[in-house]
Amino acid sequence: MFAKKHVAIVNLFGPKWQEELIMCKINIDGFAENVAKSLKNYLPEEYKESIISVVKVNKNNGLVLTGLNIRNSNCNVSPTIYLDRLFELYEDDIFSIDEVSEKVSEIYLENEAKECIDLDWLSDFNNARDKVVIKLVNAQMNKEVLQGCPTRQLEDLLISYYVKVSDPSLGEGYILIKEPMMKAWEIDEDELYRAALENQHRDGVVIEHIYTVLGKMVPEEQADAFEDMMGEVDVPMYTISNKDKTYGASCILDKEAMESLTGKVGKDFVLLPSSIHEFIAIPRGDADMISLAMIVNEINTTQLGRDIVLSDSVYEYRNSQIHRIAGPESIANEEVC
Repeated sequence: MFAKKHVAIVNLFGPKWQEELIMCKINIDGFAENVAKSLKNYLPEEYKESIISVVKVNKNNGLVLTGLNIRNSNCNVSPTIYLDRLFELYEDDIFSIDEVSEKVSEIYLENEAKECIDLDWLSDFNNARDKVVIKLVNAQMNKEVLQGCPTRQLEDLLISYYVKVSDPSLGEGYILIKEPMMKAWEIDEDELYRAALENQHRDGVVIEHIYTVLGKMVPEEQADAFEDMMGEVDVPMYTISNKDKTYGASCILDKEAMESLTGKVGKDFVLLPSSIHEFIAIPRGDADMISLAMIVNEINTTQLGRDIVLSDSVYEYRNSQIHRIAGPESIANEEVC
């Protein structure tokens, strides 16, 4: 769509004018190019020679974001500033191109790298080994973006590998490990997997009762009432993630943590994918797997952003193994019946 005021004006001229003017509407690519051209007017003089590029960034689950990369010749890294939300504000006539450019300039100046970052250490696996991490993602939705990368299948999920990089000025980031990097290290996927699991275990797996998780979200003045209410019902439901609550769904790969869960929810238990950051464990009991799959699908569809959805499936931990036991096809078969 284009801005509301433009729609109102076009409507005054009838169908022919509407058709011709709609063909001229700006899309996010044109918007990004216009912002890139205007941006230098809002950057300080010392940034006038910066190279400004429109980039497409592939995120999790096929999500593609449009951004601007502003690179200076005296620095080897630069932040990417995403424009998708700003484009929505532009479409709604809240921001003009100039106002967007001014905002992007502010964001860039607040987040630019003050000095070059040394990444030479990445050439040696001995330096990178203790920084290798796992991301557990949906296999079907990420198979294209992970082509040419070492991966491992787990039911309908994919294990992928990243190097976690920290910098005082830029914060934390993740570098996707691709086949050429792994070959340069002269290692195989098995060694990557072992290193990532060791790092995950070292950094800590966190298992919390669902009441503890919910209690952290309750305002302090309501904490006592919440505890009284929760104390009346014993629900053996636990979350499993990492300390950062970031890409913590991979913690189900930690055998020690999973065995610990058996003492809380039973020898065989059900795993529900909360997001790419967390799983929920509940007793197997007489749980209706199709109903659980419907709940997971409903939450993924209505409550989560596309990029943090893990799966619509339901899994079971049985005999120290993870098995997929229900998913969208189960729901479809139930509806047909």
